[in-house]
Amino acid sequence: MPTLQQFSADAYLNEMGITTQSCILGQSINGFATESAPNGIPQPAGCDDLAPLQSAATVAATGIPANTDDAVGSCAGGLTEIQEDISNFAFFMTHAAPPGPEAADRGDQISITRGSPLFNQVGCNNCHVRTAFVTPATTNNGVPGNFTFHPFSDFLIHDMGTLGDMIGVNAGDSVAQARMMRTAPLWGVKVRNKLLHDGRTSDVAAAIRAHDGQGAASRNAFNALSAANQHNIVQFVRSIASDTQ
Repeated sequence: MPTLQQFSADAYLNEMGITTQSCILGQSINGFATESAPNGIPQPAGCDDLAPLQSAATVAATGIPANTDDAVGSCAGGLTEIQEDISNFAFFMTHAAPPGPEAADRGDQISITRGSPLFNQVGCNNCHVRTAFVTPATTNNGVPGNFTFHPFSDFLIHDMGTLGDMIGVNAGDSVAQARMMRTAPLWGVKVRNKLLHDGRTSDVAAAIRAHDGQGAASRNAFNALSAANQHNIVQFVRSIASDTQ
């Protein structure tokens, strides 16, 4: 997803089943209103969310699909307007503060200090990079300019083998494409009670051991460490906040 607005609209559709419509430069964004086909299977006739919510005349006049739950309306006159809930959702995510030191576990400083170089040694930093990101000097959305943060992610997609969620981006994606997953940021792990894409564990070590595909080498290197050094890496990961380098 290239923008938070598109991500928001996609989440409304695919996570909550709410179809929306927005206008951008006079064009109705019907992609936001397309019904899902879970697992590639179109929903059967008779489902409530497939019942027309607008008259044929409204569909003809606006170009908005009949089954759109929440629509902006006519996009005439070059209108740009994002449906209100989508706009609010995107605004919230844009202005969510990064996790600071208070979100991290800094209690076991000896283990954290020892775990930091081990994190690199086993290759975790190949994807969960320690690179500093900096916001643009001038922003147009209220986010502070020249703000430095360390999310511990390259934000790239990688083939994660058996860890892949097999959802894919588009219907009909190949198995290789469906195994591709974007690197999750590690900052604030301490305050997450569910880890990995499906929340299967709350244990950092178990999450590391579930890595596969392009993450298999790091997983194997972690498993080869002593129990003490595995503990040190886990403590370091639990200490990661936006100011961690």
